[in-house]
Amino acid sequence: MFLFARVLFLSCVMASVLLITCGDGDDPTGPDANPGLIDSIVPSTGQVGDTILVYGSGFEAAAGALSLRVGAGSGAPFQTGDSLLRFLVPGGATTAKPVLTHGSANSVAPGVFTVRWRHVSPGPSPRNINDVVRFGDYFVIVGDNGLAMAGSSWAWADRSRGAVSHYSAISFGDRVVTSYGLSQIRTFQPEGLIDSVIDFSTSSIGGYLLAASDNAVVAMPRQGGFVYSSTDGLSWQRIALPDTIPPVTFVHTNQFVAYSDGSRIITSDDGLDWTQRFCNLTSPAMRDAAWSGQLLMVVKPTAVFYSYDSQNFSDATPGAFPNADFQGVSWTGDIFLVYTDDGLIWSTGGPQWARHAEFPTAPTMVPSVACTDIECIAVGGFGNGYMVWRLTTGQPQP
Repeated sequence: MFLFARVLFLSCVMASVLLITCGDGDDPTGPDANPGLIDSIVPSTGQVGDTILVYGSGFEAAAGALSLRVGAGSGAPFQTGDSLLRFLVPGGATTAKPVLTHGSANSVAPGVFTVRWRHVSPGPSPRNINDVVRFGDYFVIVGDNGLAMAGSSWAWADRSRGAVSHYSAISFGDRVVTSYGLSQIRTFQPEGLIDSVIDFSTSSIGGYLLAASDNAVVAMPRQGGFVYSSTDGLSWQRIALPDTIPPVTFVHTNQFVAYSDGSRIITSDDGLDWTQRFCNLTSPAMRDAAWSGQLLMVVKPTAVFYSYDSQNFSDATPGAFPNADFQGVSWTGDIFLVYTDDGLIWSTGGPQWARHAEFPTAPTMVPSVACTDIECIAVGGFGNGYMVWRLTTGQPQP
């Protein structure tokens, strides 16, 4: 009996040794092996598709299954070595500290990699771009000699209707409404089922100002005095206004609001019945306004204001940018972007602003930004050229 127990004990010991020595827990090439140590990433900024170099040590052991995660995007190296890896900035990348992964093991870079916007060309049309609007998964850009649109494949389609200027555009239900020429409105669907032009006869230098709610779209001439209202973008009704103020900015918040140069405003809940009101702003005139669904942000040449009711405004001028020339504002879905003569600044809605490091400084006004869930487009026109920037990371990252 004693001999049998001893043999059984030795057998258990041997089995344990075999399990320990044959297991892969200490295998340096196993699925969760240490991916190596990152010393630096060169360069520290770039665009999606650019080559980045990862310097460090111990990469070779796990090179076959390494991945580099940059914010929300990740990709495998296209060249490996024990102390150097080469990657392309992956699609979906956002500004963050890159993380080298191998299974569940991670190695975090010591510094942040900044993903920058990419300058792209929308093809031969339009030029002097005036506006960009999101329509579902499409972007529509309008300019002085036409209109172009692109879907998820990023292939621009020229949807111009003759060499006629489009001054602004707005998404309304299942269609896009544009200010077309000096006196016309064009309403179309990207699929081509609707493409209608109506002439209001009365010219508006610089095109009509547009605003849309869930139930109505309104076009207002820049000289004021009347508006056109429509529930489908096809049939329009001309309505006299209670005030002849020439509007400077026209926006839909919880109601349609047209602002003049000063404190006078006119508002409407439905685009049909309008009321003259006053706000606590004074000259100079606003340049632009954007509504988040809760907060209205407006810009003047040297000041920024916000309001929750479109009438009572508080100062939100960023003190860190005392000499900035504030040119426009957009709501991306997450943050307000204000365009200045020295790049973009951002805020979630309060008076605290920061420079948007991902956007290139350019000697041109950026009149509009539009975002889908996966990318953003910023447009600006200057001279006889145009600029379009694309950020393939979803909403801009502060």
